[in-house]
Amino acid sequence: DVEALESRFEASMLAFMKSLDKLDDKTFYQSSTLDKWTPAEIADHIIRSHEVFLAAIADVLKGKPALIMPKGYLSAEGNPISPEDQIPIPRRARADLKKDLQTSYKGLRDTFNQAVQAGQLELVCMTHAFLGEVSIFEAMQLSCWHLRHHSRQLPLN
Repeated sequence: DVEALESRFEASMLAFMKSLDKLDDKTFYQSSTLDKWTPAEIADHIIRSHEVFLAAIADVLKGKPALIMPKGYLSAEGNPISPEDQIPIPRRARADLKKDLQTSYKGLRDTFNQAVQAGQLELVCMTHAFLGEVSIFEAMQLSCWHLRHHSRQLPLN
């Protein structure tokens, strides 16, 4: 259901932003464990991921070919490793991250709404390294899951 997906995306994004807002600067820029991203880096990764999904959806709506994601890799623990273009930039300014999170969220939401209006939700917008072909509707579901996944990695506040 499109309305439920849109609501879930909005609720996931709002919850993620609220969790970040509750963190003091020390916690925002500090990793909880060695080799893990800081909350600031997680925020930048979400922005970069939103931009990938947004571009993939926008391109197929313009008649361009679906995005083919790079080959996927797993860590020693079996967790997926982010593609190079989604690895975060460390120590970005907090205000810039917040602005870019809002911008990337709105851009992805609006592009998804264009697909809804065009009746193109089943159009394949990318071939994911682990998931295979992903439709526009599935890409938005993946975006919701991705936000919840990384929200769980934020320190408790």
